Parts: sequence; C-alpha cells; structure tokens
Amino acid sequence: MSAPALPSTTTAGGAARPGADGTTPAWPRWVAAGATLLALVLVVVDAGSKSIWYDEGFTLFLVDGSLAHLWDGISGGDVNQSPFYVLFWAWYHVAGHSEASLRLLPGLCAAATVPVVYLLGRRLHGPAVGALAAVLVAVHAEVIGWGQQLRGYSTVLLLVTLATWLFVRAVERPTTGRSVAYALMAALAVYGHFLAGFVLLAHALSLLVVRPFPRRLVVVAGAVGGVLLLPLVIFVLSVDGDPLEWIPPGSLKTLYERLGDLAGGASLQLAVVGLAVLAGGIAAANVLRRRPWSQEAFAHVLPLLWLAAPVVAVVGSTWAGRPLLVARYLVLVVPALALVAASGVAALARVGGARVAAVAVTALVAVSLVGTVDWYRAPDVEDWRTVAATLVPELGPDDALVFTPTRNVHSFAYYRDALDLPPVTVLRPRTGDPAVAERVFELTRGRRLEVARRRTPELGPWLDAHYRLVDTREFPGVTVRVYARA
Repeated sequence: MSAPALPSTTTAGGAARPGADGTTPAWPRWVAAGATLLALVLVVVDAGSKSIWYDEGFTLFLVDGSLAHLWDGISGGDVNQSPFYVLFWAWYHVAGHSEASLRLLPGLCAAATVPVVYLLGRRLHGPAVGALAAVLVAVHAEVIGWGQQLRGYSTVLLLVTLATWLFVRAVERPTTGRSVAYALMAALAVYGHFLAGFVLLAHALSLLVVRPFPRRLVVVAGAVGGVLLLPLVIFVLSVDGDPLEWIPPGSLKTLYERLGDLAGGASLQLAVVGLAVLAGGIAAANVLRRRPWSQEAFAHVLPLLWLAAPVVAVVGSTWAGRPLLVARYLVLVVPALALVAASGVAALARVGGARVAAVAVTALVAVSLVGTVDWYRAPDVEDWRTVAATLVPELGPDDALVFTPTRNVHSFAYYRDALDLPPVTVLRPRTGDPAVAERVFELTRGRRLEVARRRTPELGPWLDAHYRLVDTREFPGVTVRVYARA
C-alpha cells in the first residue's frame, strides 16, 4: 500500500479522483484483493491447533443430526446465531470433522468481510480509504480469532457489513428493490446476533443528515423488516430464564480491557487505533460544521454511529445492571472502526502530507499484526482434547463422569470420538438418586464452580450426600474434581 496516495485519490466528498490519465488508480483494488487473501491465510493457518471449547461443542451438538434436530434446537431457545447454524449444518455434513476443516466456514465468512469493507469504504470515502479499511479488518485479532471458532460471530460480521453496504446503495437511490434487499440482509444480521439491531439503529440515525429524506427506503425496509423480525420479537418476549447469567458484572477495568479487544489487542492497539479514530471523528465534526446536510456528512456519520451505537448500548446495559460487556459482542463494529480509522488517516494525510500518512498506516498495520500474533500464542480457551486423552484411559468400569454445566459433555464427546477412545458412563443425577459409581469425576469449565452449579442445581446435593472430594486436577480452562464413595 502506498500511503501518499491516500490524499490524492479521493475528493473531499469521498468520490474517486481520476489519475493523470483520467482513470481511477488500480492499486486500491489490488490492495483490497491482497488483504482478502491475507485474511484467508490468517484464518486458515493453525486453525486446528486449539481445542474445541464449550460454545463450539454446543454448535457441534446442534448440527450433528437431522435438520429436524437443528430446528428443535433453534426454535427451543437458540435463535441467536441461527443463520450460522443453518450454514454450518450443511458444512458439517460435507466438509469433514477435523477442527481445521470445521473451522474453515467461519474463516471464509471472516475473509469475505474484507472485500465488502473495501466496497463500502470506496462508496463512502473513495477507494484509498476503502483499501486501508480492508487491510485493517484483515489483520484484526478479533476478526481472525472468531474466524477460527465454531461460532456465528464472523457470520454476523459479514451480514452486518453487507447490510450496511446495501443500506448505502439504497440511500443513494432508494428504489423498492434496493430497499427490500437491504431489509432482507438486515433481518438476517439481527437473527445472526441480536446486538446487530443496534447497527440498524445507527443506520436509521444516519438518515437525519440525508437530504432529500429517503422516505421510500424507510417505509419499505421498515415494513419488510418488521414482518421478518416479528418472530424474533415474540421469542425474546417469551424466553424463560437468564441465558446471560454467566457474564460477570462490569467494571472500569473490564471496560478498558474490552476497548483494548475492540482495538485488536490491548493498550498498544487502543492507543494507536484510538488516535486514528479520534482523527476520523474530528474530520467528521468539521464536515458536519461546514456541510451538515450533504453526502459527505452522511459518509462520515454512518460509520461513527455504527461504531458508537452497539458500544454505548453494551456499556449502558452493563452499568444499568444487565452485564453485556463481552469482547465477542463488539466484533460487529470492527468494520466501522476500520472505516473511521482509515478516514482519520486520510484526514491526517491532507494536513501533514505523505510522510504522516505513511507513519500512520505503518503504525496501524503493525500494531494490528501484533494483536493477531498474540491470538495465535494464546492458550486454549478450554483444553478438552487433553482432558479426554488423559482421563478416559484411567477410568474403571465402576467410574462415571458428570459435567457442570451439562453442555460441557459435547466438547468432551467430540474428542472421545475423534481420538477413538472407549465409551464412558455419563451421569445426570437428581438429588434423590442412589450412588451408582465408585468414583465420580466432575468436569467444570474454568474454576467458577458456583456459576456452573447454578445450571445443574441438583448435582451438588447429590455429591454431598454420597461422595467426598479426594482430588482436584487443573487443565487449561477445565477443572476436574474426583469424588470417592463416602
């Protein structure tokens, strides 16, 4: 990427500026293509090294069966991420069952987001800004990390970015067809993750600076989207229990850590990316001051609102007593972060020239790559591979396993089958059940036994009535407690 080209290939309004021969430079397209290839390489490299963990195990449980089994799981309480589950069901039955082959689907979704970010950035600010934004997404640690896990966060990342691109096209020319296309993709994004609804809120708020107001877009997309999202609203209003009880209360330290995750790492990334975002925010404020009802104002306001709305919603909910401050919930704003940072670099280039642009681009890409390398070096979330390989051979015929919570069994079962280990006895005891095993091995994710026991409330009294704790073993992300008959 050539940093000096940033100020020379876009106009103030974001349209492409022809080169000396009257044509638009080709280098941004080549940079975007290279960024897409780089993202694909990054999500494929080492994709099978980390163990399948709790959430991934549940994904495998949902898709390991017929479509009827999948539908029962989705309609029974797992509507969130349902587009990914449907895609992954098809993938699971044709692509093989190794960790690497299974994780290729979310990796493809992560890589596919990169060219869409380029197209969106080109439409808003010109090809140079779009190319830099594509690079920043391609090397972002959260994008790569969730592109290597069997969850739907890379899928919703792609859906949200596609929905925003369709939204921009519909704002430019609000035909019925474009409005319907946007509504369909926006609804899919919300089914992909509920917090995508705040991105749609950002879309709506950005229309406040659009003149003439796209009334047809609002009416058509609102009607179509309302019908498509009605089942989701009914589900949310009728759900029982608290599926988010596992999220700890928020704190200033947690907020700082989550903002570091959003920036692609920790303090270093937060400082460098934060400066670029600040420059983008200042540029947006200047545009709003000079031309508040213009296409240029819309181009700056939309990514800023996309970045701000979900973050403000998550932080506000957390401090209101409903904790949501989890890094994965913020990954859907990474494209917006990249767009704002790239527009900030373009603004710095207009003020400081090519040297300033080169330093800014180099710093952004370098710190992002550092964050991505840290992801590869990070330990397993939960090492069920080692747990299964170590524990199963030592089990006797009178031994049994219990899992807290019970869904832990899915990750364990994957490795029992993958490693061709002998069958084991798994219990789901009730309080009054007799002691049917000489030894019981309790497998808990992490060390937060009190949280896990809340999901299996009858296990603790049953163990206390019949067994005594004789040993505790620690694995990465997994605690095994061994009980002998009292």
